Amino acid sequence: MLDILFGFTFVASFATYFILRHFDVDSTKAFSKYLNMEKHEVNPLINWLLKRGLSLDQSFTLMLFLFGIPIALGDALLNTYLALGVPLFAWSFGCLHIIASVNNYGYLPKLKRMSPEEIREEEADMFAFAMEFGKANLKKKVVMLWDRKRFDLSMTFLSIVAFASIYGSVAVVGFVQVELLFLNQGYYVLSFFNMGWILAFALLAYYPVRVMAEITMANRYYHLSKGIVTQVGIQNGSSSSGWVDIPADQLKNALRIADENNSEVVRIWLGSTDT
Repeated sequence: MLDILFGFTFVASFATYFILRHFDVDSTKAFSKYLNMEKHEVNPLINWLLKRGLSLDQSFTLMLFLFGIPIALGDALLNTYLALGVPLFAWSFGCLHIIASVNNYGYLPKLKRMSPEEIREEEADMFAFAMEFGKANLKKKVVMLWDRKRFDLSMTFLSIVAFASIYGSVAVVGFVQVELLFLNQGYYVLSFFNMGWILAFALLAYYPVRVMAEITMANRYYHLSKGIVTQVGIQNGSSSSGWVDIPADQLKNALRIADENNSEVVRIWLGSTDT
């Protein structure tokens, strides 16, 4: 009997996670028609796989089993489906994928209307931000994030307050007591309640995830900029006008990396090398 229950929960959990993440996968594939996903895919693991020659489909398939099996095992070992009326881990991670897909599909119409030049302008803006962000100290990084993602950081703070308030209240009453209260009204009531609060937590977690995504993308662009952006020193405080000597090896390397990243330009920074 226990083996049957374990197997049923494992299958139900894996199926739940597979179905919910599918929306995120489809939205990301829609993005890949317009963007170079090696630069724009937020998930570092997907990005790592793409850089090693795997296709987007192959990367998503590998990630499905890499995450789906441990998630299903966790639900089956803890018997979360029977205890809570929903496979806890599959539903939690699945809700995050649903929210990510909604965000993607919300941005997709704008992306479709953008010309390649406009996309390159946005990438150039990210490069400029990343170069400054990567060299900044912790205090300046916080200030830069506040200027760039003020709404998301404010919502992150409110999310933390909400999480702490709910956790403190439930800790006083007792999680089991809360669950039993809804179970007494019927198993389906317990199921809906748990699905609801997990989804609510996923919605609150959306804003901290956006902040972390911005930091991840800034770090990625900063490392890319080391190869694509060539810095040229101006000696003796002279003007940036006139002839500038660029080491041939440095320029060749910049051109090579620009070609690998499908960039049509190599940005040259005419500034002091001691910054």
